[in-house]
Amino acid sequence: RGQALLELTLGFGPLLALTLGLGLAEQLTPLASAWLFAALAYQLSGLRFPQVALLGPGAAWRDSMRYSIWAALALLAIAAACRYVDLPGVQRIGGYVPFVLLQQALLLGFLWPRARLVAPRHARALAASVFALVHAPNFALMGLTFMAAWFWTAHFRHHRSWLPVVASHYALG
Repeated sequence: RGQALLELTLGFGPLLALTLGLGLAEQLTPLASAWLFAALAYQLSGLRFPQVALLGPGAAWRDSMRYSIWAALALLAIAAACRYVDLPGVQRIGGYVPFVLLQQALLLGFLWPRARLVAPRHARALAASVFALVHAPNFALMGLTFMAAWFWTAHFRHHRSWLPVVASHYALG
């Protein structure tokens, strides 16, 4: 438990300090970049994916798409109500793939396993909260990220499949 807490602190502490305390500017300073890359390298070096299927069964895809469609419809309704529709270009569509893969690897392979050790009864809340906090200071994005991470960790725990969660993240992003 103590080791998992230390690993969470080392892996997410710098990210949280940058986003919550110091703020991530458009242009990172060399020191902030070094902290960020060191934290990401640490997390990537500690990924854990025991007994995980890459594709997963049909039920995993069905559950993932059911959630994603309802969430996407809600997001589109909010965008329409706010009269804000910003369709992504081809470059953004393709460029988002590695970013989603990285985020889900960190959530499901680093944060989630350690959250289960630190707070077994509240692992989903802990993982979703930390994942949401990394998306600061955008409060709306933090709230939506918390809800999505709450679903993704439950889905991953149930189906033990990775790509349906990645597809959900990509569609909602």
